[in-house]
Amino acid sequence: MPTGRPTWPHPRPVTPLLLFAVALLAAAGVITAATAAPAADTRLAVPEDAARLVPPGAALVVALSSLAAAEIEWQALAEAFGSAPGSRDHSLLSAFGDGLPGFADVVADDRPLLVAVGLTGLVMGGSPDLTFVFPFRGDLARLQYGGPGSPFVNLQQSGSYAALSSSPLLRPLDRPTALPLPDGLLAATVDLGLALKLGLPLLETGMDQLATPRPDSTGALQAALLTVADAEAVKVSLRTVARCVTRLDLAMRRVDDRWETMDRLHIVLGSELSPGPQPSFDQAARLTALLPPGADLVQVAAMDLTRPFAVFEPIYLSDMKRTAALLDPADARAYEAWYADYLGLVPLTARPVAAGLHVTEAGAFVHAVLAARDGKAAFARVTGLLDRLSALPVPVQLEPLADDGFPGADVRAYRVKLDAPALLAPVPGAAAAVPQVAQVSGLFSRLVPEIRLARVGDTLLASADPDRRTLGAMIAACRDEAGRGPVDPRPAAAAAAGDGHVQEVIAGDLTSLWRWFSGLAGNLEGSAALPGANALGPLPCHLTMSAWDGGLAGTFSVRRDDLLSLARALTVGAPAPR
Repeated sequence: MPTGRPTWPHPRPVTPLLLFAVALLAAAGVITAATAAPAADTRLAVPEDAARLVPPGAALVVALSSLAAAEIEWQALAEAFGSAPGSRDHSLLSAFGDGLPGFADVVADDRPLLVAVGLTGLVMGGSPDLTFVFPFRGDLARLQYGGPGSPFVNLQQSGSYAALSSSPLLRPLDRPTALPLPDGLLAATVDLGLALKLGLPLLETGMDQLATPRPDSTGALQAALLTVADAEAVKVSLRTVARCVTRLDLAMRRVDDRWETMDRLHIVLGSELSPGPQPSFDQAARLTALLPPGADLVQVAAMDLTRPFAVFEPIYLSDMKRTAALLDPADARAYEAWYADYLGLVPLTARPVAAGLHVTEAGAFVHAVLAARDGKAAFARVTGLLDRLSALPVPVQLEPLADDGFPGADVRAYRVKLDAPALLAPVPGAAAAVPQVAQVSGLFSRLVPEIRLARVGDTLLASADPDRRTLGAMIAACRDEAGRGPVDPRPAAAAAAGDGHVQEVIAGDLTSLWRWFSGLAGNLEGSAALPGANALGPLPCHLTMSAWDGGLAGTFSVRRDDLLSLARALTVGAPAPR
């Protein structure tokens, strides 16, 4: 007999599959945080004087286009969150100058600053090599940098730039270091290939330690945080990643009246992590005409991550075997077979898909459309998996609902039943909080109460709206072009502002998610009061994700004034901006 009841299998392989099945219907809850932001001119040109002070081979280089540009955006955010002029957190300069007496008197605020981190010292058993490069004016002798606890032992000068370093070996270079930094107010580049290759032995040692039982402060032996099989699976995937990645670039920038964050992972061409050829984004965008109109958030994806997923498949298989080990033999065999078929659906997620989130007083409903290669076979595989799910000892049960169906379409309907105590069993203290667990169970039941799936030809449809007429309208739109709405313009507009490799977009009003979440959380006894939705204005934004043979990337973009307005609305007693 099992010693415990397994939770829903995790980590889950891929989001697009869940866009069509159970967790798909909550997939629009993607929130990306934009913190400090860029000034009007985000071009980052590092002067040669500065580049001569950056040690070659640094694993990480971070750059700020200028203190003056950053201060404008920092203070706008600080005031929106209630910081008063004159307070310490109101100025970015105070953060940079902390521990460096005299820094504010000598730093020039109109040119880039850089921080470089090298790993040579760390590999030799010491600390990372830290170098801070900044523009200066006046007499550097006024700068005090060698006080107690200071990492800096070396001050060097190159033209109008100075460098403070923890390495006594740093000297200005004859030739400037090549710095592949992206444009932005705040930009960074990580030599991820080098960092992983040097750090791999340490990471593997850490995995081994997590898989080893250790005594606590009382001498009692505590169970390992990972199984040996889990640790080995993670190590196998880490070794592959270390071979495949080269560099990670990050940036925060100002583009006209918008703030934008960017991340880009560079991958060795043709390696195991390389995504390879991608489906048609335009085809996915056209699927929005089949969705109910007026979505608060819309998601369009045409992203094939089948090859990168295979790199991490050992982790999923190890997770599956660990869960199966808790079951009796018959249940374990059924669970392993189900999980293998579940992972076998990964190619389905590479097909064009569109989804929309509608937030209403009755709840939040997701609708999705997927263009399958073989719609009949794909529908049979997905519904077969969902039918078998309820026979497994997992916290998610799907109760088939009788449905009269729709002419010309295959239709299946399910009521979602969640076993909250089993789902929350891994959470410390959850078992003792019976009333709270009951409330959480009720909350989950309102998230995705029902699912309706349909097939029309090679098009698969999903709806979480209890009103079956919504799915009926989607089916009618598939069968007759005259019943289709217009293609949603937001995904194409967001993709056009991307990097040329955009394969997925989420666009719309993020405030709608807050209205939904605050309404749900407000019904929980003892929950903290959340700012009312009436105080929040719309927050139009878009998130893009890119995949091409040379890498993966993402951006998040939001209007500056909208984000500042949101910050003020969420801050009690925030002063009006100057």
